[in-house]
Amino acid sequence: MKTPRTSPSKMHAILQTRELILANEEEIPNLDIPPGLTLIHCNPLLDAATLAMTLGGRLASKSGEILVRSGHKRASSKKIIQQSVALAGVPEVDSLEPRVPIRSLVREQVVWTSRWWQQVPKKLSQIERFQRAAELMDFQLSDESAKTTTVAALNPLEAFKLRIVLALVARPEATLLVVNDIDSVRNVHLRRELLQHLRSLSDRTAVAVLSTNALDREICHSYIDLDGHAPELPPATPQPAIGARAEQQVDEGRELRRQARPSFQKPLLDYRTTRPPRARGTGEFQKPKPQIVPPPRQHTPPPFPPNTDGPRA
Repeated sequence: MKTPRTSPSKMHAILQTRELILANEEEIPNLDIPPGLTLIHCNPLLDAATLAMTLGGRLASKSGEILVRSGHKRASSKKIIQQSVALAGVPEVDSLEPRVPIRSLVREQVVWTSRWWQQVPKKLSQIERFQRAAELMDFQLSDESAKTTTVAALNPLEAFKLRIVLALVARPEATLLVVNDIDSVRNVHLRRELLQHLRSLSDRTAVAVLSTNALDREICHSYIDLDGHAPELPPATPQPAIGARAEQQVDEGRELRRQARPSFQKPLLDYRTTRPPRARGTGEFQKPKPQIVPPPRQHTPPPFPPNTDGPRA
C-alpha cells in the first residue's frame, strides 16, 4: 500500500494510521498528520465523514490501527483517541438545529461535557471554555444576541465557526481537530477566510481539514493527497451527436424488430377452393330448439285423520 505525498517528518506526527480499512471497506493509505494545518485532499467518491469519525474514534474500523501522540508516547486506546481528537463538520456528530438559539446550543454542549454536579452559567461570557474557543476562532457574540439569535440567522462562515467552537468546547484538551465538509462554505472568499482562522488555531492545536478542493493548499502548512487512492469511475464512452444518436436509435429499433420476427411464415389458405361455401337455411348452424320438460309430479299427502270405514280385517 502506497503512502500519500506529505512533506513533514513522520517522527512528529500527531496522528498516524497503519493499514486502515474503514467500516464501509474503503482502504485508506498510511497517514501521518503533522502539527500545524494539514489539508487532506479526498476524492468525491470517498466517504469523508466515515473517515473523519474513524480518525476521531467515534466509529470503529474494520481493520488497521490508529495511533495518537499522548505526551511522549503513542496510544491506540479508543478512549484516548476520543479525548485527543475533536470533530467538526460531521453531520452525525455536530448537526445544528436552525431554530434553536445559540445560547441553548452552547449550554447544552457544556452540560454534556461537564460533571453532573457542576452548574452551567446562563451567560456565555461566564463560560470560560466557550470564551477561549470563541476567541481562537474569532466568533464574537454578546450575551443578549446569543439569547435570541438562532443558527438560521448566521451566514455560512459564522455557522461553520460555531460548529468548530462547539467541537473545541466538547474536547478542550484535544491535540488534533479534524474538520470535515469545509466545502459546504461555497463562497471562495469565505472559505479562505475560514482556513486562515484554522491556520491561526493550528499554532495551539493541530488541524486536519478534509476537502475535495486542492486549490487552497497554499494556505496550509502540509498537504496529503488521497485523490489517487479513491475508487475510480469507469471511462466514459464517447457519445455521438444528437442527430446521429437519433438515427442510430432508429436503426437499432429496426434491427430489434427484425430479430423479433418469427422465422416461419403463416400459410395463406384459400377457403374458396378448399371447401364449398356454407349454405344458410339448412339448419346446420341453427340454434337447437329447447326441449320441453314437464314439471315434476307433486306428491299429495293423505288427509288427516285418515278416512276409515271400520276396523281392518
